[in-house]
Amino acid sequence: MHRLGQTQGSSLRCDCGATLFVSPQGRLVTAIDPQQPELDDAATPSDDGASTPSPIATRSVIATPIITVDTEETAPKTRKDKDAKKRNEPPNEARPAKRKNKNSWPLFAGGGFVALLLLASIAMFLWQPGNSNKPKSARARSKVVTQQQASAPRKEIVIQPGTLKELATKIPAPSLTQPVANASGASVRNTSVTPTKNSNASTPTESERSPYGGQTEAPAVSLPARVEPRQRVPIVVPAKSSRFFDEAYNLAYQSYEAWSELGDDATDSEEYQTKLGETLGAVKVAYGLSLKRDDLEKRNELLYLLTFLSLKAGHLMEAAIYGETAARLGDPNDSATRDAAFIALAAVQEASANHWGNPNEVGELRLMETIAQLIDTKWPDEPQRNKIWLTLAQTYASFGHPRPAVAAYAQVDEKSPLANDARIGSGVAYWTIFLTEASNPDADPEAMLGLLQKASQQFAAAVKSMEPKLKAPSMPLLTAKQMLAVIAARTHNNQSVIRWTTTGKFPLTKSIRVQKKGKPRTVVVSSTFAKTVFQLLYQAQTDEGKLQGAQKTLETLDSLLGKQSGSDIKSLQFTTAIRAFKETIAKDNVTMSDVTSLNQTLAKLPPQSPIVSPHDRLWIANSWSTLAKKATDDRVAMQCYDHAAQTSELAIAMKSFPQNLVAATRVHQAEWLRLANKTDASLRVLGEILKTTPNVFDLQMQAVLSLEKLAIERDSEPDLQSAIRGPKEQPSIWGWSKLAVQLHKLRYSDRGTPEHAESLLQAHFHLARCRWMLFTVLSDGSERETLRKQTLKQIASARLAIPEGSEAESNWTAAFNQIESDLSSRDSN
Repeated sequence: MHRLGQTQGSSLRCDCGATLFVSPQGRLVTAIDPQQPELDDAATPSDDGASTPSPIATRSVIATPIITVDTEETAPKTRKDKDAKKRNEPPNEARPAKRKNKNSWPLFAGGGFVALLLLASIAMFLWQPGNSNKPKSARARSKVVTQQQASAPRKEIVIQPGTLKELATKIPAPSLTQPVANASGASVRNTSVTPTKNSNASTPTESERSPYGGQTEAPAVSLPARVEPRQRVPIVVPAKSSRFFDEAYNLAYQSYEAWSELGDDATDSEEYQTKLGETLGAVKVAYGLSLKRDDLEKRNELLYLLTFLSLKAGHLMEAAIYGETAARLGDPNDSATRDAAFIALAAVQEASANHWGNPNEVGELRLMETIAQLIDTKWPDEPQRNKIWLTLAQTYASFGHPRPAVAAYAQVDEKSPLANDARIGSGVAYWTIFLTEASNPDADPEAMLGLLQKASQQFAAAVKSMEPKLKAPSMPLLTAKQMLAVIAARTHNNQSVIRWTTTGKFPLTKSIRVQKKGKPRTVVVSSTFAKTVFQLLYQAQTDEGKLQGAQKTLETLDSLLGKQSGSDIKSLQFTTAIRAFKETIAKDNVTMSDVTSLNQTLAKLPPQSPIVSPHDRLWIANSWSTLAKKATDDRVAMQCYDHAAQTSELAIAMKSFPQNLVAATRVHQAEWLRLANKTDASLRVLGEILKTTPNVFDLQMQAVLSLEKLAIERDSEPDLQSAIRGPKEQPSIWGWSKLAVQLHKLRYSDRGTPEHAESLLQAHFHLARCRWMLFTVLSDGSERETLRKQTLKQIASARLAIPEGSEAESNWTAAFNQIESDLSSRDSN
């Protein structure tokens, strides 16, 4: 049965391709189109852009109508009105309406006649003999079914599960590096969305390469505060000085006795100061005369008096010299001799506190060392000798002279109660020497290691001697343990770091607190001290791969600091996560337990912590993607890709995320979602960004790949059609057809590059393969034939885009040949 459609003019068009019209002679004529009608893009587009014009000879494709009508021959001829010309009147078209209506009845009559003929012809056409034998009910049902088929859309083709996957496997895409083209036509290959960061670099740092931990910064010398010197009492020379020793000797003692009677309570009185000056002057005169006498005993008495009175008068260096001389020349069994030595030490020590000379030269301390050596020689059993040497060593160290300090500390008897203080001081001095010399970039590694070893030996000896005897931890013990951990860390001895911080009678990490109130048997330390201890332990644990222990260490430190806990703790937590990812990436295989462990580590990071920058988030996302490639099974891989997509979303959501990285990050996010088998989510991400930037070809490429993947996974004919021409519900996604057209324009423009040529060939291949798969599952012969011709024509055009002599020529040629061969061997039925 024919169904007639309304056409323009005096003609009717049937769905079968027949056209009925009235000829100029008034006869009813039937015309049949000799061609098959081409399908629109709903099935297989007649001109969807896939058959891109050849770059060599481009021509326009003009759609040819089914019947070409010459309007000049078929339209009724307009009779020339010769009588009007003779009457000098306008022709029929320009005449007044009244005159025109008068002569129009023949036209109406002719039109009515034509209409009757047309109706009669239609009635005869509809009541052909072939239909006359059918019952009326059957003809009615046939007419209803035909009308329903004409108005209803074509039914979706049901594809057997696994069919499209099998077809795609049969003709896989050539394994080529996919170029990424941006909206401006520039190409980026293997683009990473994460710039390289020093904190995440895999290259070892100088401290990691150096056996002693690398170059240091020389410690700044901070001199002890200067003590204001006492006012010097002026010496008063006697008005009448005797030239005889005995007389001068007696006068000196008389003056001394008179001064002594004033007592120490009158120290600040003028009389006291004057009498002290007079006495010092008289003793100096007598001592000068004694040098000419052989009375050694009286000479030593006067020298001792000079030492004592000079110290009282504030003449410090004179007192030191007098005292050292008296100690060296005097009788060691005489108490005055020993007292003179100690007075000299006191004078030198006070002069040093006053910065009497050049603090950088410390001549006073060298004199003090001479006096200490003299005491050792004359009074080896002196009970205060260890204290003298310890004081001298500490003073050397305070003035920035660690080497003399080490020598002074070594003079302390090992059995002395001050021995442990000397050991700790000596260790600190060796450490200071190391810091100073290691600040030189050309420092000798062996010499530096030797200094660290000596310092470590001193600290270890102090801990070994102190810890068993203590009932509670002390600050010197904790300091020694901390320094041992510091030295072990510089020499990359992680086991020693862990041992010195977590073991012993008083473990360092359990023996300190920052708050005033806390656990018993703990020592209050500064927050800096606590951070140093726990950071050393944390670093050692992470280096040893004990990441759970490292995380617990950070939690303990965070609790210990309380309100004083700052961003450095969160920074260490992030460092733990980075370390965990690096260690997992170094593995050959990644299991689900590895993924779970990483998730637990990342859970410790605050979601909006400023410590973790957008670049850090992207680094983690890329690390998840790297781990996915090492997954032991698909489930682990999809989990990793899913985490990569989620992490990239967190990065983009950050206010500080660079806007110039959004598009590239979205590309990776969409790809990770697709690989995580979340293709719909991937398409949503791509669809959103393509709404504003549809010309980003890498996004279009990812989107249409996702559409094709969906079609293959679902064995869906509508999805396959969407991959070819783009989804109707997301018009911003082009599909392979339009993408091929746009890439063709870009490829042969002034901005075209070899990467664009490769992208064009990829689009051609996927479009041809999608059409070939659709051809395979279609059942209608006419659709199949049209699609086959379109695909073969497209492949011919695609061949022209293959660069001759390139490495990829054989791969592309083979891929297109495979599709062409299969299509050529089949017919439309």
